[in-house]
Amino acid sequence: MMIAPSSSQASSCTPPPPPPPLFFPPFQQYFCAFLLCPLFLSSINSKILRQILKTLFEIVLFEDSGNQWSLSRPTLSLILISEQMFSDIRAQILASQPADQQQRLSLCFDKLMADVTRSLESKNRDKFTQNLTVFKHEFRVK
Repeated sequence: MMIAPSSSQASSCTPPPPPPPLFFPPFQQYFCAFLLCPLFLSSINSKILRQILKTLFEIVLFEDSGNQWSLSRPTLSLILISEQMFSDIRAQILASQPADQQQRLSLCFDKLMADVTRSLESKNRDKFTQNLTVFKHEFRVK
């Protein structure tokens, strides 16, 4: 004869709830909407965004960071906020490199945005992450 567990015993046998996801798409949408707010895009904040994007590219190019995914998400968002800012940073990074590496790096930048559209859809973010990984690898290969 089986004895049914009491309610306190039954609840202690249930598995714990799953942990929350590490990435919240609604938060990213809210964050991107905030970044596009005209008050946020003032000249001071524009300089901050420019410095953040430049720093992200410097980390990708010059530091040993194994996780391109975590760098690609904010990088794509900032590129999409202002393509002019991206072009300016690209020129700045190219100018900081030795002349013999500038053409190779320029080709890497060209490939970075290949098949990437102006959206933050999941498929597009994944394509940009793949391109960023190739970008880093091709730049580092001497």
